Amino acid sequence: MDSPLKALNVAGSQGGNLNLWTRPRVKNPDGSLSTVSSMGMQDEDPNSPHFGKEILVPQVIPDATGKYYTDTKGDAARQRYYRTGEQLGVFDTPAESDRYGAQLHHDYERGQYDVPLATSRRAVDPTQLGAALRALLGTR
Repeated sequence: MDSPLKALNVAGSQGGNLNLWTRPRVKNPDGSLSTVSSMGMQDEDPNSPHFGKEILVPQVIPDATGKYYTDTKGDAARQRYYRTGEQLGVFDTPAESDRYGAQLHHDYERGQYDVPLATSRRAVDPTQLGAALRALLGTR
């Protein structure tokens, strides 16, 4: 499946370096789920290959223990980008970044990046897997 970046036809843009199919899911305090919550930021590092560009960075990021959470303020997401280079896309303008971020959000809501259990790289709870297989096979 093509990247939504191609569908937007944004000149001067570059796709991100994160796998959109394996983004972690985080349960927010209000009960909603986040996978691709993101924010735009200008790369201000003169040594970066993206210096001066608008970068779309994920706000669903791991804490020091590896547990994922949604960085609502964006400070940790910004620091993570400078430390790891992880991003969802590189753009010439904030408007292009915002448009792509909105398209990604819409695509995730529609389930475009849902991965069947058999192809997922995420850890699976064996109890849930066993129950799902028993239900599928009609056994108890």
